[in-house]
Amino acid sequence: MKIKDFLFLNSGNSIHNPNSVRFYEEVLKAGDAVKNILSSGLSLHLIFLKEKIKDWENLGRVKKVSSVPLIVNPLSVAEKLNKDTREIKLRPLLDMSRFINPRIVKHHSHLDNLDYCEP
Repeated sequence: MKIKDFLFLNSGNSIHNPNSVRFYEEVLKAGDAVKNILSSGLSLHLIFLKEKIKDWENLGRVKKVSSVPLIVNPLSVAEKLNKDTREIKLRPLLDMSRFINPRIVKHHSHLDNLDYCEP
């Protein structure tokens, strides 16, 4: 199959549907890791994030809201391999740059160099 054959089959659908998975397999020659994510999702990461958010809620760091918020920033997971123990540590990442950074007032600062510090 060619790419154009998948465009009309796939428009408006999830990347997890069978046509999308077939496209990744046949046209893009995706590896096993990508095909696994497409077919079953990132269940480990979602479970980790749900637990972490629940912990934050219990600690009072976040709270549930009753209405849809104006801004929702992407939350993802980073994996880090400990080379000594061969264990993977998961870490939540909140991307605050998309909506918050443009609204922050910029303050310019000047860092002193040695000419200022030494006579």
